[in-house]
Amino acid sequence: MSRGRWTSTTSTLIFLSVLRWGVPAQGQAQPQPGEHGAMAERYYMSGQYKEAIEEFKAAYLKEPLPIYLYNIAQSQRQIGRKQEALTQYERFLHEAQNAQQRARAQGYVTELRAQLAAEQAAKTAVAPTQALPAPGPSRLLPQPQPVTSVPVYRRWWFWTAIGGVVVAGVATGVAVAVTRPTYPDPPPGLPVLMGAWQ
Repeated sequence: MSRGRWTSTTSTLIFLSVLRWGVPAQGQAQPQPGEHGAMAERYYMSGQYKEAIEEFKAAYLKEPLPIYLYNIAQSQRQIGRKQEALTQYERFLHEAQNAQQRARAQGYVTELRAQLAAEQAAKTAVAPTQALPAPGPSRLLPQPQPVTSVPVYRRWWFWTAIGGVVVAGVATGVAVAVTRPTYPDPPPGLPVLMGAWQ
């Protein structure tokens, strides 16, 4: 935890303790922390803010003191739940009577409202540029060409097949001519059958 955050947390706890167990009015006994309030403060001091929130809520249900609302808001602010913290600060301001307590809470309300407004503005400024692509020539698609019927003799595969047939025919002719057996002339004086030796 950084020194600034530690100082802020420590000052907040001192403030919370003074608010919770401040100087009692005449004729009143000083209120003692309930078990939920004491447990919540221990959680808060150790940085376990989620557990502190639950304990402060339980303490508020048993004894609805405005300071518990302030403590819930502080815990929620510590873990980044800005909207929930704002709601609890506003509830505290509605119920609290002490001017010093109200002034401190009002400062947090102003700060949180400004932060939430800035976050909302950033989201709205970023959202349209992410949703819509930037117009430009690189995004334009070419016009589709009309489909026309092309005759078969103008297709590349037709002439490739014709060329293959011609090459196969020439190769076959050469192979037959080269491998044709040659017969010797008959010896002289042998009778020749007609057409056999021609």
